[in-house]
Amino acid sequence: MATYVQDVHLSDVSIDEAAIRALAEVFIARSTKMPTDAGIESSDEPLLYFTLRFDDRGYRFFELESLVAHFRSSTRIERLVLTLEAMVSLRSNRSVGTYAEVFLDVNDPTVCKLVVSSDSKDWCEATFAEARAVIARTHNRNWIARARPLQLAVQLLGVIAGFLISIWTAYKAAQHVSIENAFLVVFLFVFLILSNVWGFLQFSVIRSLSRLFPHVEFRRPKKEPLHWILQTFIGGAGIGLAGWLLQAVARWVLSLYGTLLTP
Repeated sequence: MATYVQDVHLSDVSIDEAAIRALAEVFIARSTKMPTDAGIESSDEPLLYFTLRFDDRGYRFFELESLVAHFRSSTRIERLVLTLEAMVSLRSNRSVGTYAEVFLDVNDPTVCKLVVSSDSKDWCEATFAEARAVIARTHNRNWIARARPLQLAVQLLGVIAGFLISIWTAYKAAQHVSIENAFLVVFLFVFLILSNVWGFLQFSVIRSLSRLFPHVEFRRPKKEPLHWILQTFIGGAGIGLAGWLLQAVARWVLSLYGTLLTP
């Protein structure tokens, strides 16, 4: 295999047409320097190709404009791969030779990466740095939707909502139930039911958030307007709710502190 390898896992990126063109330009520019920088034979022409999986089928393109045309027209994009590869690498199944690749997959975040391999250290490092600089401009904040604190917040919000619903239900139902401690009995019964239901539903809520804010997203605002509207709405609602909760907790702490200080 090649002597030098550099790779990095890719996550929380938004790829649009401009990003695809920028990455392709980097690969095209680096391909012109492969015969000298990477030390390959002049007869071993590098091959630049693109793989796009969309609408449950995949195609390989050798022209950028064909890729962009299908990127625009497809309904749902699942995978995008940009590959620059010397023929010796292609023939040897990458056992030897020079190649660079950007692999992005919506369904499998573990395979998303940028990898560059070559016998030339300079070519490997330069290609990796230029491609990574382009990808750095595509980073988003989708990681927040999968962060542990947010998952904890979702869980707590569900518990709080269940608690409030249980109190309201117990208050209404206790007036019509002729048993001792009717309010407490109804409250515990409803809260127990809602807690078990929420324990089942919270995973679906978290999974839906991960799908709405994926590791890799292909941006085509004109093609998927509802997706971006939902992202904006949920993001704004989340920020507003978080602010409200912080204010509520602060007021409660201050009131408790004032009660303790009152003689």
